[in-house]
Amino acid sequence: MRQPRLFVVDDNPEIGELIQDIALPLDLEPVIITNSTEFKSQWLANKPDILVLDMVMPNMDGFDLIQWLAQITCDVPIILISGREELYAKAASKVGRTKGLNIPYVLSKPFSVIEMETALKDALKMSLTDTVCSFGA
Repeated sequence: MRQPRLFVVDDNPEIGELIQDIALPLDLEPVIITNSTEFKSQWLANKPDILVLDMVMPNMDGFDLIQWLAQITCDVPIILISGREELYAKAASKVGRTKGLNIPYVLSKPFSVIEMETALKDALKMSLTDTVCSFGA
């Protein structure tokens, strides 16, 4: 059986590396993605089991990506993170949940190692149930 795959989508590579350091001891396979275009192509090629998504990024931000994820009917656990726009992240979380997305955590940067570790452990438990991502309805 393969390791559960974790996508970390953040335009700051240092955040990606930090989350990678937290994820590896949890036996997750982290994939660090720094832009929305790469995220979409990676998603279509190698769907993750867990997603950590930064809300504020260039080009297509986290809210746009949440809309896209809702369109493809995905129930992968999503952990939202934001360094500036906490209200924006919470609003996006609410919209995502209303559209059927599984968003168990919204974390503010800087987050603690314990906060992220707890979120990843909980998301991992959720992802061990059937995860479905498909196009169309």
